[in-house]
Amino acid sequence: MRAVHDDVYEENPTSADILHLFIKKLEQCAWMISAENRQPQAAVLT
Repeated sequence: MRAVHDDVYEENPTSADILHLFIKKLEQCAWMISAENRQPQAAVLT
């Protein structure tokens, strides 16, 4: 989606803003899902 953002912006800045909002939300969801699926790592000893 980010690959087409600039092309969309050149044609229609308003649509590009809407696309940017979708991209932002999808990236937030992807981060949340990856955070939930992470496994704890071994403790770091000091």
